[in-house]
Amino acid sequence: MTDHNIRECQKSLDFVLGWFAKPIFIDGDYPESMKSNLSSLLPDFTESEKKFIKGTADFFALSFGPTLSFQLLDPHMKFHQLESPSLRQLLSWIDLEYNHPQIFIVENGWFVSGTTKRDDAKYMYYLKKFIMETLKAIRLDGVDVIGYTAWSLMDGFEWHRGYSIRRGLFYVDFLSQDKVLLPKSSALFYQKLIENNGFPPLPENQPLEGTFPCGFAWGVADNYIQVDTTLSQFTDPNIYLWDVHHSKRLIKVDGVVGKRRKPYCVDFSAIRPQIALLREVHVTHFRFSLDWALILPLGNQTQVNRTVLHFYRCVITHALAWRLYDEKFRAAQKGKISIALQADWIEPACSFSQKDKEVAERVLEFDIGWLAEPIFGSGDYPRVMRDWLNQKNNFLLPYFTEDEEKIIRGSFDFLALSHYTTILVDWEKEDPIKYNDYLDVQEMTDITWLNSPSQVAVVPWGLRKVLNWMRFKYGDVPMYVTANGIDDDPHAEQDALRTYYVESYVNEALKAYVLDGINLRGYFAYSLSDRSAPKFGFYRYAVNQFEPKPSMRHYRKIVDNNGFLGSETQGRLCPEEYTVCTECSFFHTRKSLLIFLAFLVFAFIISLSLIFYYSKKGRRSYK
Repeated sequence: MTDHNIRECQKSLDFVLGWFAKPIFIDGDYPESMKSNLSSLLPDFTESEKKFIKGTADFFALSFGPTLSFQLLDPHMKFHQLESPSLRQLLSWIDLEYNHPQIFIVENGWFVSGTTKRDDAKYMYYLKKFIMETLKAIRLDGVDVIGYTAWSLMDGFEWHRGYSIRRGLFYVDFLSQDKVLLPKSSALFYQKLIENNGFPPLPENQPLEGTFPCGFAWGVADNYIQVDTTLSQFTDPNIYLWDVHHSKRLIKVDGVVGKRRKPYCVDFSAIRPQIALLREVHVTHFRFSLDWALILPLGNQTQVNRTVLHFYRCVITHALAWRLYDEKFRAAQKGKISIALQADWIEPACSFSQKDKEVAERVLEFDIGWLAEPIFGSGDYPRVMRDWLNQKNNFLLPYFTEDEEKIIRGSFDFLALSHYTTILVDWEKEDPIKYNDYLDVQEMTDITWLNSPSQVAVVPWGLRKVLNWMRFKYGDVPMYVTANGIDDDPHAEQDALRTYYVESYVNEALKAYVLDGINLRGYFAYSLSDRSAPKFGFYRYAVNQFEPKPSMRHYRKIVDNNGFLGSETQGRLCPEEYTVCTECSFFHTRKSLLIFLAFLVFAFIISLSLIFYYSKKGRRSYK
């Protein structure tokens, strides 16, 4: 921010607040910025008038909220200012500017659409944010705020906006005769907040100390295995001459082909560094997907990357082996096969609203139940889906035959889910851009939630809720969280957000296991490196080098402890499954370089030997 911007900001606040605040709380006179800009309009106070005005207030009464007439101002009177809900910043500025007065917030709130009735989620979350900002100003900044008043008690006529918006805690039907006042969700929320005198810590949100069971699958997920498709000396049958004297390059000899050796997966050297990274994180499992865009770069079969396709045949061979294992060896060796579900949690925006709860359940069935119910439940699509689509006259959802249902139902050994965030849903249509007409649902977020750079909300308790919902719907099946992660600022040296995210979400998984009895068998963080998932990785990637971020070390500590050890928690009782070797990563990732250096050393020794031999032979000839 430049000095000019600071002066403009100060001028804006002088015109809005200082007009009255400076004479009363400072020196009895108008701000200098107003006097210099409006010298012909502002009166001059005498010294006796200044003394009479100064100090004529027992507290600073503040009204803060949307300036509904803001757009009516002349542009030059706005001083480039924009509306902002940052109440905490304003309270701190008032405290410093006007000699630490007691502040009473006498009017504060927001507004919703005039069509919104009693479930005013948008207003409720703005109210929550404002009161949280006030609490932070008191506790963290030392501002002396002595009271808070929400605006307003009931819906009314809002100046030039008329009845097109609503700002009340109580709903009023303006077309009815009796005008009965009905409490909105915001009123119930505010009532509960007053009873609690703020936001007391909830027991369910406190960190839990404890460990996961022995054999818990700690893993990392990635989009796909990175494969270097450059032909190696083993997979390239061509013969080359090294043009040492001129171009210094290899020149292919036309018409001459060497004996081709059968290629193997280990020929792809790019796999080795990734395995070394997995060892460094201390995880026992790795989940990845096939990169079909790399196999079919044009999106069809006109151009097929045969080198990569061969590599993925190795993976397919592994998958076929698992299918064979499933058919012939499952009973004896207990193999496991399943399907991974995308399962972000859907929370009712208004917990007091039955309609919001119904909307949330509908979205969960469409998002998760669509695939989960046939496999883990009844063998058919969710009843909620069929009823809703029939209501919408959409009959595209197929019906399974009895034989198909028998084949589909129970075709799993565990339940795998990917979870990243939580979304709020409301049945009231407030924002057309985020309204889903197909499901009649308004998507929104709690503006007090922490967000990533890409605006993904960090809501750890959502993971615990979705695990419990899965258990309620599909029984006590073994569960694996196969992907869970967040993006962070790629330019930040410390990826603090990811560190907080991983610790908080793993702790919620621990609560689900310890407190709720969820049969949780494993957790996979997303993702391994920024190379395949930019901004999501535990490792930065640049110029064929992987650099661990602080979040990787934090996750490794959780893995090593098999959870969260406390002062009263016993140490890890599970047997060690690996030996820590800090040098291994170096040698694994630089094996080719070390071989080359060894060759240079060997060549140097041979050269010295030859020089010594011929120099000695030359001396003999001379004699």
